[in-house]
Amino acid sequence: MHHAPGSDSPATHKTSAAEPHLELTRDVEGGAAQMREVRAELRSELHSWQLGERVANAVLDVAHELVVNAHQHGTPPVRLRVTVGIAEVRVEVYDASSVPARLLPYRPGVSEHGLGLQLVRQLSITWGQTLQDAERSEPAGKFVWAIFPRPTGTSG
Repeated sequence: MHHAPGSDSPATHKTSAAEPHLELTRDVEGGAAQMREVRAELRSELHSWQLGERVANAVLDVAHELVVNAHQHGTPPVRLRVTVGIAEVRVEVYDASSVPARLLPYRPGVSEHGLGLQLVRQLSITWGQTLQDAERSEPAGKFVWAIFPRPTGTSG
C-alpha cells in the first residue's frame, strides 16, 4: 500500500527505548562528488546494519533518487536521514521548498521525466511526504519519505 503524495504520516519515526535504532543523517550539497561520497557512506552503513542485499540496494537507490529530486526540484538545504527500527527501514529527505513532490506519469521508452518517484513507489512498501508549517515554528519545507520492511535475516 502506498500513501498518496501529501499524506500526513509523521516525518520522523518515533522509537521506544526498547527498540533498536540505527541512524545515518547527512546534509547533502549538490554535486557529483558529494553524491558519490554520501552514496558510498550509506552503502557501507547498510552493509554494517546487515539488512540483506535486496533491501539495502532498494534503500540505497531510493535514497539516491530522493536526494537527486530534492536538488533538482527543491530548495537547499537538503538532508538525508535513514533510520532502522525493529520492523522497518525509513528513508527521508528534507528540503526547504514547500512545493509538494509530484508523481508524474511515466511511459517506459517514451517519457523523459517522472521515473524517480515511480522508482520510489515500486521499491518501497509505502512512501509519501510531510509538509512543514513555518507558522507552527517548524522550518518551512518538506520531508519526502519511503518505508521498507526490515528483513528478519540477512538474506533480505
